[in-house]
Amino acid sequence: RQAATAIVGGIGLIFAVLTVLRNPTWESNYRLFTTDIQHSPNSAKLRHAVAGVLTETYGNLPKAQQDQEKAMLAEALGHVNEALRLHPTYKQAYFTKGNLANYLRQFDVSINAYNNALRIDPDFEDAHRNLMITYRDAGRYYGEERGELAKAIGYLEQAYAALPNDAETVRLLGVAYGISGNNAKATELFTKRTQLEPNNARAWYDLGVAHSQAGRPEAADTAMAKARELDPEIAQKVRSGQ
Repeated sequence: RQAATAIVGGIGLIFAVLTVLRNPTWESNYRLFTTDIQHSPNSAKLRHAVAGVLTETYGNLPKAQQDQEKAMLAEALGHVNEALRLHPTYKQAYFTKGNLANYLRQFDVSINAYNNALRIDPDFEDAHRNLMITYRDAGRYYGEERGELAKAIGYLEQAYAALPNDAETVRLLGVAYGISGNNAKATELFTKRTQLEPNNARAWYDLGVAHSQAGRPEAADTAMAKARELDPEIAQKVRSGQ
């Protein structure tokens, strides 16, 4: 009986020591998963878990801090690419890669990743939604920051085809067409935006500008009057960039 007790006690002591040694790895999911990867480097699930934790952590950072933490995304992308090498039909890993690439402004990589997820599961609603958001984000980026209007319009048309009632997509596409000189399309889109957001003063202001550029002063005055009715300071706000 004493020998059995000693054996049981010894086994208990071993597990207690192992538990104490492992406790630091439970400090965070990131540390837990990266510790486990050292023992299971060919686990696609663990690789994806690390990528997911890093992506979520980055997404929760204040905007001002995100630019300083791009290395976090590069690390996550390495893990998710390894997960996909190990498991080429891992739809959730493709979804995570799409999110990562969007953060990195690698929009074509992001679009390709979401499309791969949808090829595996055509009913993957989150992948479809984020794909359309990425088309919209790409359009905004190439229009506002790169000044590549044709490319911006191409992306935004893709988003608009799937999200015809998304006010921000409608606005961005209207702006892009207006800058490109296609006043007819700009007016059509800004009119639709006022229908989607009838109490948005800026929507009516933009419509007034579009009518004015198209040579329709009466329609422009009507839209501008509606904008001022909703917000008497709308003109000053637009000029100040608000």
